[in-house]
Amino acid sequence: MEYLIFSPSATTAQPTAIHATFLPSPIEPGYAIQAINHFADSLRCMQGATFDEWDSFIDEHFEQSARFQLNIHTGDALKSFDVPIISLPRFFLTISGEDNNLSHELVLGEISEPAIGSVESEHVEWSYGAQPLKGNLSAELAMSGGGAGILRLGRLELSLQVVEGTFPESALRILEIAQQMDCMMEVIDLVEEDKLDPQDALKRLDQDTDTDTEIGGVSIHDTNT
Repeated sequence: MEYLIFSPSATTAQPTAIHATFLPSPIEPGYAIQAINHFADSLRCMQGATFDEWDSFIDEHFEQSARFQLNIHTGDALKSFDVPIISLPRFFLTISGEDNNLSHELVLGEISEPAIGSVESEHVEWSYGAQPLKGNLSAELAMSGGGAGILRLGRLELSLQVVEGTFPESALRILEIAQQMDCMMEVIDLVEEDKLDPQDALKRLDQDTDTDTEIGGVSIHDTNT
């Protein structure tokens, strides 16, 4: 698009063309595949890791505001979690076993890149000392450091088929608590920013997500309907 600029003097000057300059995206094809492969390779080295080491691992691979999504399919039942990454060091430490000596293995099948900065794998296996859990994975890159050019994972989603009772309930409980706390923070933000009554904020949040919102294990819905 060109913009014409004219001189304010009595004599009209020749028009000057100004061309908009668009900066190229810092995310190039293949970056997301490299990132998820690096994540999987690094995960194999985390046997015996302490909480602080898991914390450093998460900080290395995830953007600060990234989300971790886990879908557990047990027969016809489904448990879904969508949590901030702050809960992941404790989550990984918990599934590493009481002695913290279980090794992690994330085997990725064929990886596709449906869009620049995102990856999908329809066949993955994740094991942590037990039978491999099979499923699929998707992930997206995000920019860290306020445009400083540091690319990390902005979202990681795992969907796994699990035999009932084989996934540590203590680890799932960590994600449940993290999800509840995340929801509460959203409610607090709505109360402070929009000056809403807490119950009205809960209802709006529930309407926006179009799902059952739970706080402390209690589903939040309008009981008057």
